[in-house]
Amino acid sequence: MAGVSELEEMVARLSQDARLDSAGKFTVDLARGLEKLAQLARTYHTRWALFGVQAGVAGKATQMHLSSGLRSESVTLLFPEQLPAQLREPGRFTRFDGQAAEDQDATTLLRQAVQWALAQGSSVNLVVEDTSGGFCLSGKNQHYQIRELPPAPAARVALVRERPHEPWWKNPFGRARNSLALLLECRWRLSFCPVPVKFDGLSLCSGMPYDLPGFPQPLMMEQLHLDARGDIPCLAVAHPRDIPANYYVLGEQQQRRPEWASPAAAVGWLELVYPGRLAVAAGVPQGERFTLGSWWTHDGRPEHVWSDIQDDTLLPAFQGNRCRCRLALYYHARSRDLLYCQRFGILLNPLELTGLQTDAWTVVLADDLLQTDPTGLNPVLNEQLRLRAEAIEEGIRRTQIRLAPRMER
Repeated sequence: MAGVSELEEMVARLSQDARLDSAGKFTVDLARGLEKLAQLARTYHTRWALFGVQAGVAGKATQMHLSSGLRSESVTLLFPEQLPAQLREPGRFTRFDGQAAEDQDATTLLRQAVQWALAQGSSVNLVVEDTSGGFCLSGKNQHYQIRELPPAPAARVALVRERPHEPWWKNPFGRARNSLALLLECRWRLSFCPVPVKFDGLSLCSGMPYDLPGFPQPLMMEQLHLDARGDIPCLAVAHPRDIPANYYVLGEQQQRRPEWASPAAAVGWLELVYPGRLAVAAGVPQGERFTLGSWWTHDGRPEHVWSDIQDDTLLPAFQGNRCRCRLALYYHARSRDLLYCQRFGILLNPLELTGLQTDAWTVVLADDLLQTDPTGLNPVLNEQLRLRAEAIEEGIRRTQIRLAPRMER
């Protein structure tokens, strides 16, 4: 996949070779909107890239790449087929859109990524192309140019933002500082992103909570509520092979992993809640099955514990080690009770579950319909979210009661 340096060269070549379609000034409403965004964009200087990632999740991209170079940073979204018609209309990106909360689609989120990058005073290039053609939108300050592109072999969207100018002796340090800030921000916000994301070749979607700020290693239990439906928001949680437990529980049925099983247990409990679709049994796994562990019996025969997953589980996209999940609970007993909401692939700033008072639970929930503040990083604690938090707290209490006898063994 092309890095930011190759994208810089491609944009420079397009400015010379591609046919100029139109040029002009941004509309008055966009200019005023960028002035209002300027302070927020400078304070949250990595937010433009996160908007780009969210556009990829909303548009069902297959892969996403972030890159940071000496002169610029980029977000590239790869799609399996032709792009949605709305994304191939350059006029949608030359006017302001104040929509910042609900009912967002890929075009709206990509437009916000462009606007937040422009609001920092940077030169921005947006390349949109597929087999039917495309365009390159170049903008800075009040002016823009649109160049037509010929058909391309693949469907992709690339957003390249030039870094603000710095003296030559500061430039290397500025690049390292800005690249590290972007990496650290994306490292935890994209931990559960359902579309694979890489930062200069480094995978950002760990599927585990350990990259969350201040999260300690879990002591007792991890509980995953798996869901294979492909039409609802989801987390990309780590495969149970990566977080094996002593016991696997389906409803009230309990399976114990032998002490000599491979891989060795890492946590005390892992509950797989997958109503009507999950089957746990010993035997040789066949086809696309969800292997939880393997071992040799005393008479030398291999045995496996596996789950039969019938629908999309994100396993192919993540090389067989990510599963769809709507809700994940992590028990660690060393921190506050926190609720992290994921919206279009990025984790929002957490809310505290004040009703639990256990200092033991971290909850991660996928919901693209949450309302947020203008930054898109803080959930609005309205009546709907408050009721959702209360339901989660009650579910955790029931989980603790149900597991108490097992934990005492």
